[in-house]
Amino acid sequence: METLQIKEASEDITKVSKLAALDDSLALCKGVDLREKTLFELQDGLSNGTFTCQELLKYYTNRIENMNPILHAVIELNPDSEEIADEMDKLRKNGKIIGPLHGIPILLKDNIGTCDKMETTAGSLALVGLKPKQDSEVVKRLRQSGAIIIGKANLSEFSNFRGTNLENGWSGRGGQTMNAYVSTVDPYGSSTGSAVAVGTNLVPVALGSETDGSIVQPAAKACTVGLKTTYGRICTDGVIPLSTSHDVIGPIAKTVADAAIVFHVISNDGLQPGYFDLKNGFLDCSGKDFRVGVLRKPNWEEKIVLEQIPVFEKVLTILTTKGVTVVDPIVPGEGTLGIVSRDSEMCIFLHEFKNGLNEYLKNSVNPCDDNCVRNLAEVIDFNEKHPTSEGFDQLMLTESNGVDGIESKSYKAEKKKNQVGAELYGDYLFTKYSINAVLIPTESECTSIPAAAGYPHITIPAGFGSNGSPFGLSLYGPKNSEESLLSIANVIETELAARKPSKFL
Repeated sequence: METLQIKEASEDITKVSKLAALDDSLALCKGVDLREKTLFELQDGLSNGTFTCQELLKYYTNRIENMNPILHAVIELNPDSEEIADEMDKLRKNGKIIGPLHGIPILLKDNIGTCDKMETTAGSLALVGLKPKQDSEVVKRLRQSGAIIIGKANLSEFSNFRGTNLENGWSGRGGQTMNAYVSTVDPYGSSTGSAVAVGTNLVPVALGSETDGSIVQPAAKACTVGLKTTYGRICTDGVIPLSTSHDVIGPIAKTVADAAIVFHVISNDGLQPGYFDLKNGFLDCSGKDFRVGVLRKPNWEEKIVLEQIPVFEKVLTILTTKGVTVVDPIVPGEGTLGIVSRDSEMCIFLHEFKNGLNEYLKNSVNPCDDNCVRNLAEVIDFNEKHPTSEGFDQLMLTESNGVDGIESKSYKAEKKKNQVGAELYGDYLFTKYSINAVLIPTESECTSIPAAAGYPHITIPAGFGSNGSPFGLSLYGPKNSEESLLSIANVIETELAARKPSKFL
């Protein structure tokens, strides 16, 4: 056993060393290092002829083809991407720019439906061959903005709702996604591949989905910006569901500005004027009288974040210096703690997953043949006939299949309790202290309140732990407050400048 462990450790060292070498050797496009370039910089390069859409696509495709066999962040590449890039080049040559993402490659989490030659499977082998009848709404908007869908990202299978012993970032189709910075550290999930691909510059931007923590947590671990959007502000039609009362789509990017651009493209209403300009970035936000509340108890006292506290204290000073009012501390209202629970959340997810997946398989896909799965029960049967080599179970699927549906009184009671409890908790803080946002460490237990209440939540890179692993800082605010959160996050990002490229430890 000891010999085997030594061999595995040696193999890990070899892999990360190879990644570091590949990262450097694949850095240039037409003599320009594109690894940390923003969307604004990439558009400038396309506009001034430094490189074409085809050359930009080839640059990222080459990085994926060479680095992904180790990272396992991307499940598949889009065979139509070269043709799309060629069309974008022709349009640009004729002076037509169709949107802010014209010619920009973007990666999609594999639960986001595309009606093309790619699969949409939520990482499940059981869903291979079931092609969506049409593009999901977010994909339609991306295409209308000129984006090139470069491929599908790996994820925790069924958005981390397959079994109880799965590793974060593992799926039957994509295997195990490696942490972008420290190979032995949990990469978190479920939008693992989206985050790792952006963090290692396999793509400039990506889309993830979140039910509870699935964008912000892996984004933080990949030293990226992750935006969990307000529930309902981005249409989720055509996305394989986990929880229809929680699921949202959001961008993962290297900068807050890049996240803002993608958000503007895919949201139902775009960015409100006065905060952000699609040509110049964030506007001067002085005079907007932003107020940020510091929720020290219990979030700032968890052991996992103790070594991060000095950085967060520095952030408070930055905000104050930049004219943001810091309310420190804020205290939850009496009786609002503990209403939102993991047990209630699990009850909701179990009921909604069964109903949502069955509806998706019935209405949103074209069957590939007589042997394809048509409902959750048949997915479970497929998995029983094709067990994983890793020994992962499917207890969440079987438990979900055993519940009595969304007309259940217990489900309705838990759903109401969770949502009302989260809103009671959050709205009390926003109203009592007149704040625009709550500031907390991303690795603390901070995701369930915005998830249940439908609040927007953003994480930005804040620093690195003693083991070299990145950590993030979170802000969440009232519904439809993305503009305020993005503006405050931009202030922190600009002054802290915490994102650093991976050294592949």
